Amino acid sequence: MTVVRLLGPVDVVDSTGRVRVPGSPVRATLLALLSLDPGRVVEAEQLLDGAWDGEPPASGLRALRFHISKLRAELGIDGLIVTVGSGYRVDATSDVDGAETARAVGNLSATDAATALDFWRGEALSGTRPCVVLEHEQARLRELRLDLTERRCRALLDDGEAAAVIGDLSRLCVDHPLGSRFGPHSSAPGTGPATNQKHFAVTTDSDSLSSRHQVSTRHLSSNSSTTTCCINECTCMRLVHQPQRTRQRGTSPNGAQRSSDATSRSLRSASSSRRTA
Repeated sequence: MTVVRLLGPVDVVDSTGRVRVPGSPVRATLLALLSLDPGRVVEAEQLLDGAWDGEPPASGLRALRFHISKLRAELGIDGLIVTVGSGYRVDATSDVDGAETARAVGNLSATDAATALDFWRGEALSGTRPCVVLEHEQARLRELRLDLTERRCRALLDDGEAAAVIGDLSRLCVDHPLGSRFGPHSSAPGTGPATNQKHFAVTTDSDSLSSRHQVSTRHLSSNSSTTTCCINECTCMRLVHQPQRTRQRGTSPNGAQRSSDATSRSLRSASSSRRTA
């Protein structure tokens, strides 16, 4: 089975597992445009407009036919790119199909979500020319990747494997510093019937940034299906485990020490008074 891969650099994997790569960004863009909906005919005028981002060369259709011919030769797979009337069609599957199939599953397991995420080999549609159509598709595929990552994290938390989500959450903080994609989705951290509460500190690595943010993951009691995972806004962070510390409200370490000293003085004074009496 031949697969066009769009979730990373655009290329093709043939039935033997060999990877075939387009020879130029123009031809990678043409292959991507044809493969957004495999099996559908894309008209030549659409390919011209898309591959050259609204500014096709003066040679027009002649240039398009030249690049399609070169692309067929570079990929070397008979019947992959078919001429249909005034357009072209790719007869292959796409790696996007596998990811979208996983997304459609109602109760996705952590293992299945991880399998779907393995389709990504980097930024989707890499190696193509600037193209409005592909930029919109890139944004959609980023959202698909985020959704699958979120569902994997939630499945792991529901399974009681909070430590397994730390790597994903730290990467998401770096990749989306101003977003709050993962929460809060239910009650605020520190409230509700939570058990096994874990806290993680997110600190900035940059000397110019000294803010400290909190990432809180809470796995709720076994009779609840709700899980909360909150990420505050942060940049250039690293995730480190920090045990939860509780302190009586309104009491600080210095205050506690002063209270202890005052109590000691009162006891010594009382003892002295008794000896004098």
